[in-house]
Amino acid sequence: MKNDSKLNYFTTLAKHAILFSLAIGLIVLSGCDSNEPDPDAGEQEVITDIIMTLTNETTGSVTSARAEFDEAGVLQSVETVSIQAGTTHSVSMEFLNEIEGDDITEEIEEEDEFHQLVYAVGGSAAARTTITNRDTDGNGNPLGLSFTLTDTGATASSGTINVTLRHYEEDAQLPDDKVNDDGGSEIPGIVENDVDVTFPLSITV
Repeated sequence: MKNDSKLNYFTTLAKHAILFSLAIGLIVLSGCDSNEPDPDAGEQEVITDIIMTLTNETTGSVTSARAEFDEAGVLQSVETVSIQAGTTHSVSMEFLNEIEGDDITEEIEEEDEFHQLVYAVGGSAAARTTITNRDTDGNGNPLGLSFTLTDTGATASSGTINVTLRHYEEDAQLPDDKVNDDGGSEIPGIVENDVDVTFPLSITV
């Protein structure tokens, strides 16, 4: 009887030890899973700074304009884009997450099929200033990290340049959805705007 009691005691102890080990294992696995990166290709980018760099194609002079956002994505400041009348500029765009120290431009280039920059000139400058895309994604469709800004006027003017960074979700039917997107409205479940900001535009003589 004493041997049976000891056997039952050790059997029960072993069962509890196994259950305790399984519980610890599940906790560890859950902790690892929570640290795994989100595989969703449509995850919205966190962007705090946008830099537009303009190079005058005639003189080679370089100017820039920056827009800054806080950690919640609220616009804090935006600089004016200044050009001379009748000039053409090569323009490049840079997107940064200064909070995390990330260059979002590189991420846009790596996931170029899921991104597109859409530009619109507004105000009185719209009738004389045009934007022409210069780069493409892996499918040969417009990307917009670089473009040409051309003004054909001879007098001073003003306006705006709206910059929208379109981000296509994982379930987008690429490249068709991207080609058919006019940038004027979002397609539910397929695209969202990582950035929608308007730079003032000043044209001088």
